Amino acid sequence: MQRDDLPLFAWAPPVRMIPFPATARTGHALKVARQIAKGRTDNEASWALNRACDSFVNQMAKAGFSENETQRQLRDFRRAIHDQCRAIRSPWVPVIEDSSPHHRTPGGAA
Repeated sequence: MQRDDLPLFAWAPPVRMIPFPATARTGHALKVARQIAKGRTDNEASWALNRACDSFVNQMAKAGFSENETQRQLRDFRRAIHDQCRAIRSPWVPVIEDSSPHHRTPGGAA
């Protein structure tokens, strides 16, 4: 029996990827907020936000994160950008969806 024939040597432990928390990306969120604030029109501000969000999603996809995790992190990133826009008093602040359980509308039959 050769060493390569043993299944023990082919075993690899399960891997769980943990993304860097989007809420901790305050520096990047501030950079995006400043770009948004420089927008002369809503279209320019939206373009800056969309470009940052698309880049974020692409980065998460290349790293191999699931769609659900990517969307959760994207919501957190948009919230961080929103908070930074408020902090610098940007004339344009992105609209974010409130995902807290207190603001959800009930669905289905009563």
